Amino acid sequence: QPLEEMLLEMQAKADPELVTSQSPVWKHKEMYTRASAFRREFHYDFVQWHSKNGDSDPFVNGFLLTDTSGAIVGACSFRKKSDSQPLSWKLDWIWICPKERRKGYLAARWKLFRERFGDFGLSHPVSDEMKAFLAKNGDSALLEL
Repeated sequence: QPLEEMLLEMQAKADPELVTSQSPVWKHKEMYTRASAFRREFHYDFVQWHSKNGDSDPFVNGFLLTDTSGAIVGACSFRKKSDSQPLSWKLDWIWICPKERRKGYLAARWKLFRERFGDFGLSHPVSDEMKAFLAKNGDSALLEL
């Protein structure tokens, strides 16, 4: 079901899915919920969004992926990596609700992500599904960044 906050955000903001360190707490809670699902599904040791109350990293851009009704069906996060010269963006993680997968949510945003973050790298490990997506979109070279 769509959240009222998200519906209001979609009416009022040019980039309603974007979540930064300055975003309201409700957005961080939604990011954390999806990052927790990502951690559970892929058996990681930690949640890749710092807190339900926020992510203080000034170099993080999260996105709450919504369907046409405004329901949040997934999330992803890009971070600038300070250990690289020059600083470059990486797709840190992406999670879409299993019943909503293969419905084009990432494909619909892919051009925006490429425009916003350029030739970004991907945090490893990369799933076979993501490798197939990159190959289909002619972006397999991102695996090397």
